[in-house]
Amino acid sequence: MKKAGIILSISTLLFAITGLTLFILSIIIRVRWKTYGRAFVDFFLLVPRFALTTSILILIIAMLGFYGVKSQKYKFALGYTVLLVPILAFEIAFTVYAFLYIDGASSLIKNLMYILYPRNPGLSTTAWDNMHRELQCCGLQRNWDNDATVLPISCCPIPSGAISPFECTSQNSHRSRCDIVISSGVTNDLYTFFCVGAVIASLQIIIIGLSAWMTHRLKHKPSNANSDLQKIVAPTRVVTDYSKY
Repeated sequence: MKKAGIILSISTLLFAITGLTLFILSIIIRVRWKTYGRAFVDFFLLVPRFALTTSILILIIAMLGFYGVKSQKYKFALGYTVLLVPILAFEIAFTVYAFLYIDGASSLIKNLMYILYPRNPGLSTTAWDNMHRELQCCGLQRNWDNDATVLPISCCPIPSGAISPFECTSQNSHRSRCDIVISSGVTNDLYTFFCVGAVIASLQIIIIGLSAWMTHRLKHKPSNANSDLQKIVAPTRVVTDYSKY
């Protein structure tokens, strides 16, 4: 049983590593797009939310797996193995969701941003000004006028020592358009989630197989297997009968 315990320990450690990887990736991407979630990429944030929930469940179940390895008890190993199956379903779900949106995310985000783009100065421009500065972009691709003479100040990097009045024009503005920056970034993150999810789901199938094999071994383990190994047999005492001499 020692070999089986080592194999289950390795598979459980691998399972915990996949959960930790998914947890870190989900947190990073959620923080990156949190500012623009409600306006542009709310549909996309479902992926890191789902992945984050899955990663937390993975880490919790991994604790049960480590306890099963330590205790060598069949019921804990069985519970651990059974819980691995819905985790696999969750991993496949967010992987497929990410894959389905890879191609359409760009056009969807561009359309949403075009609808929400403020047409008049002072109308919901604060969020756009912040986006211009944070992402170092300016406006949208479809309504960009190369002949524009005056642009929002947030579209231009203000040089040190600039003297008022400072004008932001097409000549000194950020060259990237915000819809291009966000849509390409979201598409790349969706592709990352798809690749990571596919790898983790593949590893999960292997982990389930190893755990099921270990559970089978524990179920058919002789009840006295451990006691026999630890039993110390006392040497037989030899008694010499001197009466016959």
